Amino acid sequence: MDWTIFDGIEEQSLRLRFARESDFSFVRDTVCHPGTLNALNETLASVQATLRQLWSEGLGAPDLRHLIAETVRDDAMPVGYLRLLYPFPSPRSLWLSFIVIAPSHRRQSRGRGILRLLLSVAQTSDCIAKFGMHTGSSNAAAGGLYESMGFHCVKREPWHNEDGTRDERLTYCRVLRGE
Repeated sequence: MDWTIFDGIEEQSLRLRFARESDFSFVRDTVCHPGTLNALNETLASVQATLRQLWSEGLGAPDLRHLIAETVRDDAMPVGYLRLLYPFPSPRSLWLSFIVIAPSHRRQSRGRGILRLLLSVAQTSDCIAKFGMHTGSSNAAAGGLYESMGFHCVKREPWHNEDGTRDERLTYCRVLRGE
């Protein structure tokens, strides 16, 4: 797949672009925000370790892309961070492995806008037949968003969070075209 189909796509007030090294402080601050850690049921140490590992693997790994969602203005303010995997977990499948919205931009439909952008590109790509992601059952807002955008919960499984709590991991999928 040609990853450039996701770089620079925009709608109304939101644009997606590939992350750059200079974005790391925004990403770290957003991912390690106490509200994000609470929603993830993760510890600061585990999130920092995962982020450092993924970032060090490079911004141009063949199967992973880090993207920044930003406002469409002259000052282009970052509002979110996401990671995409392809092909994962099966051929022709795009996977949203992580998405987080900056605390000051939450509850402004930024997540919905990002999903709309991703879907608009995925639906036009012959390389992508399915689009999926996980969330915890305790994250009702994410599940509601995914379902409102045509994703269906296709799997439920027990999950042990890094902080020792238990949850149920939900797998959401949207079939875009037959394989």
